[in-house]
Amino acid sequence: MLKTIIVYFFLWVAFLSCHDVEKQGQPKDSLLISCVSTFIMEDGANANGYFENRNKFIKPYTSVEYNRDTIKATTLHLINSCGEAEGSIKVLNDTLYLLTENKGNEKCTSVQLNKFAYVIKNPLNKKYIIKF
Repeated sequence: MLKTIIVYFFLWVAFLSCHDVEKQGQPKDSLLISCVSTFIMEDGANANGYFENRNKFIKPYTSVEYNRDTIKATTLHLINSCGEAEGSIKVLNDTLYLLTENKGNEKCTSVQLNKFAYVIKNPLNKKYIIKF
């Protein structure tokens, strides 16, 4: 009887630990439904404002729209011209960060500005602080 209880206990502990690993192993972008990137401009004279006052420069390209269970947000990101960039998000408490990740191995010294349009799951219709 004691052996049976011990076996069940270890099975239960193993089940819970596997369950926790599964939760931790979820992609950090599990709330990200889609992200589309659109080329805006090359780095050059037209892009100087980005480096002088980033927030002011990107303002015309930023938006946030809350729908029933989704958030649609856009922003401007500086990315490597030769590589591939993918949109990603990070949620920390009540703050939602709109980010990019470089994919692929090809990189060069030139950069460009792309507008990223994010569609994010928001089942509780929570109002986040959005960081562009």
